[in-house]
This record gives sequence, structure tokens and C-alpha cells, in this order.
Amino acid sequence: QDGVSSAEAYIARAAKWGHRAVAITDHGVVQAFPEAANAAKKYGIKVIFGMEAYLVDDQKKIYKGAEDRSFLDEFIVFDIETTGFRPDSSEIIEIGAVRVKNGEILDTYGRFARPKLTGITEAMVEDAPEIEEVIEKFWAFAGDACLVAHNADFDTAFVFKKSQAMGIEVKSDVLDTLAVARAHLKQLKSFKLNKLGDYYGVSFGHHRAVNDAEASAKIMLHMFAELKQKGVQTLQGLNTLADAKSIAKSARPLHTIILCKNKTGLV
Repeated sequence: QDGVSSAEAYIARAAKWGHRAVAITDHGVVQAFPEAANAAKKYGIKVIFGMEAYLVDDQKKIYKGAEDRSFLDEFIVFDIETTGFRPDSSEIIEIGAVRVKNGEILDTYGRFARPKLTGITEAMVEDAPEIEEVIEKFWAFAGDACLVAHNADFDTAFVFKKSQAMGIEVKSDVLDTLAVARAHLKQLKSFKLNKLGDYYGVSFGHHRAVNDAEASAKIMLHMFAELKQKGVQTLQGLNTLADAKSIAKSARPLHTIILCKNKTGLV
């Protein structure tokens, strides 16, 4: 219920104010069209029929990278904890990462960061360094390896935005294990990290970024092992698994206003 007024009430008000036309753009539906059409005749105003549609980029790739890599290459699987969901108004309070190479977890990195936002008083971050120091050490740990995260768009949005603000040029290849899971494990109903952990028997430690990163790495290695049986052995090969449906499920929809220009297709 984004709006509770009827279409007729809106059209009547628009006509009273002297408008010659008004557009109807409900969210994802066209239920107001019949009432709007009748009201348009009643009040002598033109209705521009439309809809606020949800647009998904179904060409999105599972692996975003120019360089092809084998499943035995080096990967940095990472996870972050933040004060909110938007990188322009929230801050990173923890980064956890693990280094994977030749199918094994070789090293870990985990750091808290002191947020600049007021009201954050948790004891765990009181003595933490500034985020800039944590970011610098993260890149020293990651190097040129491919970055991996579960729902990577979220994690990379924060890390890349902060890195670029610090003058760090970001050129990393990125692999999203959420997209891999959706394309590979189509029989599952949920692809949340804990559900994938249950599926593969991967246990989680305390709710810390480094624990989630380690769990993501183990899940990734399980999927890599199964994918090899399908004949997929490189990251570029992963992109052949994805169909429009699985890509659409993993993509964030964009809101798009569509307005009818003519009556083509009306009949």
C-alpha cells in the first residue's frame, strides 16, 4: 500500500488543478487501469497508462573477470560486517578473509575496524584501528588474487567504495558463490550461506566475518569438486552454467518506469 487513494480520486484532483493528463504507474501491476480509464472519461482528462516495472540484467555473469582461472588458482574468500546496508551511509566494522590455493585453505585474515558513526560502543571495536588501516592490510593480504564472496555485490560495494576513496585502484576479478550455487544447485530452495552449510555439512563458528569467509571457502571448494564432474574446471566455464532464470534470481532488480506511447498490442 504505497498509496491508499483511489485512481479516480487522483484523476479528479489532477483535473481540478487544470492538468490535461496524468500517468498511472503502479508497482508491478495494472490493476488501476479500468478505474483510471472510466475516471478519465468522467473528468475529461487523458490517462497515460504505465507501470513501475522491475528490471533485471539477465546478462549478468557469475564470474566477473577478464582472466580465466582454474579451480586450483589462488582465491581470497572474504566477508564483511557493517553498520548498515548502504555503502554511502554505513561503515565496515569487520573484514574477514581466507586464502585458498590448490583446493586448500592456507591462511586467514581478520580485523575489526573502528566506525566513525556515533552510537557504536561495542567493546570489540573500542581498540580497533581505523578502517583505512584495515583496508590497506586487507589488500596486502589479498594481492592480485580473485576475490570471492557470497552475494559479492554487497561486500565488494563497501570494500571497493572505501578503497577508491583512499586512492586505491581496484582491478580485482570477482566470483560470487551465491550465483554459483543458484546455477549449480537448482534443486535447493534457499541459497543462504547457512543453508548451503547444512547441505555440505560445513559448520559455522561464532558469527564473525572470518568464520563466514572460511565457511564460504569450504562451500566453494565443495561446489568446485562437483562442477569438475560436470566438466567445468575454470571460472570462465562457470558462466556457461547460468541461465536467465538463475541469473535473475541473483540479480538486484532495478525500478523502471514504463509508459505506453500508443495502443499497439491493445487488442
